[in-house]
Amino acid sequence: MSKMGFSIAFIRPTDLALRELKTSCIEAGVILAREEEVNNGAAVKLYGTVKNQPVAILLYYKHNRSVSSKIVFEKVPEDSKALLIRNLSSSQSSSTKAIPIEATITVAQKGDAARASSASVSVDAPNLKQDGYIGTDESGKGDYFGPLVVAGVFLEQAAEKRLANAGIRDSKKISDNRIHEFAKMIKSYLDRKEYSVVVIGPEKYNQLYAKMGNLNRLLAWAHARSIENILMAVDCKRAIADQFGDESYIKKALLENGKGIELLQMPKAEQHVAVAAASVLARDGFLLRLAELSKEFGMDLPKGASMEVENAAKRFVERHGVSQLTKCAKLHFKTTEKLRKKG
Repeated sequence: MSKMGFSIAFIRPTDLALRELKTSCIEAGVILAREEEVNNGAAVKLYGTVKNQPVAILLYYKHNRSVSSKIVFEKVPEDSKALLIRNLSSSQSSSTKAIPIEATITVAQKGDAARASSASVSVDAPNLKQDGYIGTDESGKGDYFGPLVVAGVFLEQAAEKRLANAGIRDSKKISDNRIHEFAKMIKSYLDRKEYSVVVIGPEKYNQLYAKMGNLNRLLAWAHARSIENILMAVDCKRAIADQFGDESYIKKALLENGKGIELLQMPKAEQHVAVAAASVLARDGFLLRLAELSKEFGMDLPKGASMEVENAAKRFVERHGVSQLTKCAKLHFKTTEKLRKKG
């Protein structure tokens, strides 16, 4: 895959993008034989022939949210290459504007001295953020103590630019000591209806996990609630979430208001300002609630799931009993099992 410039950081192509590409290829004389998902669905590869020569087509989304397909094939005559380029160009420019496609056609030739020739055609990439979009992110999923917090932020272009200029970025790039001031800044720039913070305290978290039996399903439920909360007051058609599992989880968890939204999940989604802002609000919510729990139980409840956390959990059990863990910790973590074995 490296020869085609493929990166596992790309996100899953939509059904519409794949359908558009198939239509274009058929019109260009490609006989499609089969398809398969690549890298857990991060791309779709099509196999077929043109003039009895093999064709391999790779469709994926890039980080900048443009839609791209790369076609690599061997021993294809120049006239067939020209036909593919021409037909792909005309087909894509005349097809639906929802998901235009940029196609790069590369002819691979044998021999160390031979250079691959290439040609490209393109149309403007879809503007994912047109008319505003919702970004969601979470905090606390890897922490034994404390809640799971999922936040959502709706941004129009002007607000996105303003927050970007203010230095809003992924919460992991901001020290916990400064998270509160960044969260306060974000809230001051937005209307209250344009953001949502869903805090799932440890007791509720443990109940939901016992019911769902899967962290990704629980995360999806929380992301969906955050999106739905914003959609109750804001007309928005698009949302971006950091990728944590199969995108169908969130889609299935969305209620009536969210069923029609275009939902995209991608690794490192915090590059989008709305997701970065959501990550800050989620982190802020997590730290505040963790501090409240520490005060409530009269001891420091550390972040993460390290040996320090295991030692703190042991001290907690000695003071309050193992039955009280459900009020401050995520019980499905291995830390709980270790405590019970030692007890």
